[in-house]
Amino acid sequence: AEVLRQGADPGVPLARFRRAAGLHRMLALPAYAFVLWPGGWASLAALVRASAGDFPALLAAFAPYLLILALARASTHPAERRLGLQPLPFGSSLLQSARLGGLVVVPLVLVTILTGAAGILAATDEEPFRALADLAARWDFVAGAYVLAGLAGVLAVFPVLAMRILGARPFPDGPLRRRLEAYAVRVGLRYRDLYLWPTGGTLPNAAVMGVGRGLRCVVFTDALLERLDDEEVEAVFAHEAGHAIHGHLPLFFLFTVAYTLAVFAGMRFLPADLAARVEVDGLLAAGLTMAGILVYFGLLFGFVSRRLEQQADVHGFLTVGLPEGEDPARVLAEPERHPFLRTVAEGGAAPSAHPFVRSLDGIASALGGVRELTGWRHFSIADRVDFLERFARDPGVRLQYRRRLQGLLALMAAVFVLFAAAAATDLPVQAKGPSPEAALSRAGAALRRGRPDEARRWIEGGLRGAAARGRALSPIAERVPPGRPVPESSVLLLAQHARSPEFPAVERFRLRECEAILRSVLGQDEAAVACAGRAQEILGRRESIPAGDLPLHAALRAENLRLLADLLRRAGRPAAADDALARAGAEEGEAEE
Repeated sequence: AEVLRQGADPGVPLARFRRAAGLHRMLALPAYAFVLWPGGWASLAALVRASAGDFPALLAAFAPYLLILALARASTHPAERRLGLQPLPFGSSLLQSARLGGLVVVPLVLVTILTGAAGILAATDEEPFRALADLAARWDFVAGAYVLAGLAGVLAVFPVLAMRILGARPFPDGPLRRRLEAYAVRVGLRYRDLYLWPTGGTLPNAAVMGVGRGLRCVVFTDALLERLDDEEVEAVFAHEAGHAIHGHLPLFFLFTVAYTLAVFAGMRFLPADLAARVEVDGLLAAGLTMAGILVYFGLLFGFVSRRLEQQADVHGFLTVGLPEGEDPARVLAEPERHPFLRTVAEGGAAPSAHPFVRSLDGIASALGGVRELTGWRHFSIADRVDFLERFARDPGVRLQYRRRLQGLLALMAAVFVLFAAAAATDLPVQAKGPSPEAALSRAGAALRRGRPDEARRWIEGGLRGAAARGRALSPIAERVPPGRPVPESSVLLLAQHARSPEFPAVERFRLRECEAILRSVLGQDEAAVACAGRAQEILGRRESIPAGDLPLHAALRAENLRLLADLLRRAGRPAAADDALARAGAEEGEAEE
């Protein structure tokens, strides 16, 4: 208020306020992490997952984050209203934030649903799902490829859903739409449709989402159209077209893959003691995960994004205002062909007169005159305008820009190859056997299908994989105790977990069955038979089982009896094995009833 009374430029204090408000909202992430792990909310979400499944657990896990974001918005909203930065009342502002949050939450929900569906299909005995699941369990990089393929599929179709989340509608017909369509034809931009996003006049922005004609959507806000003229809107559209034409969205996806490979390679080369601690210490793992996210989004992603935004700025600057018949691609390769740059060189125009520069100034004005605020993904408007003005005047700046961009892309390619090569050093380890967790999971699936021989093969492979990794065959991947061989340690750990009340009864039942197979693999036939018998004790007495759980328990007892029959036959007791198979048939009949 003092700045405004003195008639001074309000841009700097407003920029400071926006920066402080943005930092305040960013603190929601570490606050959420504190609630999840030291606060114990992650354990609650795990209980929800055990009782209700993945989707309710995801909702429960995200609930505190949404509440923290709402409180953060409520704390800054009064000041934003008084400064004229937020004309909407709190309820409308919160709804707008919820819509923007939906752009993050909905893809996560879709990925969770897709993962759950993949798990259900993998648990079936149908091909090719069974073979694909076995392949993913055998090779870690195949599992990673499945995850990335699913994520790519979600991101590909998400733009169409995003338009509904934002409440966007098709861009109205008229001279402006026809002008934008004509520009798209000139530069070869293909898209599904142009959209208008109503924000109550609060958010002057535009965005391009998706890849390809059928899924790419370009959206403009009402605030942008209110504050810019048609030529300036076309220039903003040219900037968004630059993202699509230069392949920034696939490039960001590959950048994410490279970062994932870097994390995987880093885990591969961690000292054994630290790697073991990360695997069993949930708080340490959560802290490292949070640090990795902050490094990725706060430093690496932002650094790359700002340079690619600059490339989109140059694209918008050079492809607007071209004479009829001029090829935009040639102008991008030879900027001196643009008539505006020739006029600037001759002193006939100032770079600030270009419609794209004017559009940036118009957006800054709509944001309260804030030109100095550097964003997470963008340079400040002042820096962007300054660069474009130097780009228009100085051929040396244009040459330097091109070399720096080529260097950035080459560096990204080299880093991708380097991290991929580092991650590939784990392939010899994977060739020795599947990871212990994957082996136990597939052994459990084989037992559910009544295939003890297949479960035995997975246990044997898991032992080889555990020995190659220096770990025990344990569902929580504990490190092998010093001085104990992997098989002996694995038996002890499985027995320990099968007795632990922290695990649900069905999970303890599976662990006991896996322990029985493991003892049989080690030649302890009678101990294996006894262990399989103890597995049924975990399910409880029939009279204590709720009526709704009787079919499930009958199916589990039938599964266990088939395993017991296999173990008895290996122990040289064929008559007892036949009796166990007969009892398994009776239990299956009860389960069907």
